Amino acid sequence: MPSLSIVSPLDVLRDKMMQDIIERSIKNKIQANDKILKDLGKRSAPDDVAASLLRRDDDRSSFSPQESFSEELL
Repeated sequence: MPSLSIVSPLDVLRDKMMQDIIERSIKNKIQANDKILKDLGKRSAPDDVAASLLRRDDDRSSFSPQESFSEELL
């Protein structure tokens, strides 16, 4: 007759739940740290970085030495 023990499945379930709780806790800590660093200005959001890089590229591409020099002479 097979054994009908529920101890092993409960151990597996308990381990899985503990792993999920730990992962959720770590994720929350990471998000809290990111928020603190962002508020302090130590880390920028990826959108902010991309936007600032695009602005810099736009500034360089719109610069024309000829126009700048002729404006200074006037």
